[in-house]
Amino acid sequence: MWHSGLTVGQSEVLESMQKRAMRIIFPDLDYNGSLFIAGVDTLEDRREELTRRFFKRNVLPELSCLHGLLPGKRPPDSGGYLPTATAKNYEHYITQTEKFKKSFIPYCVNNFM
Repeated sequence: MWHSGLTVGQSEVLESMQKRAMRIIFPDLDYNGSLFIAGVDTLEDRREELTRRFFKRNVLPELSCLHGLLPGKRPPDSGGYLPTATAKNYEHYITQTEKFKKSFIPYCVNNFM
């Protein structure tokens, strides 16, 4: 279900179906032009956005039952400076396998936080 678990080949097969549909609908345009005219994104971009949105709405809130799957929070900096907007709140997962790295929670923590 989660796009981070798709193989490159699976992602390419899905995208090829959208490319084929765009060629049928807009025979005189290339893929990017047809996406622009139709007002849609690539399937990969849509999967990324849906995953990010699900994570932010359903995992990050502390009242969520999924919140307990997140790694521990980083301790606040003791340097006396205000945290920057890019500061990460949670420890990043250190993974030993690509399969775990691409699973939902580690992927989201490493890419959306």
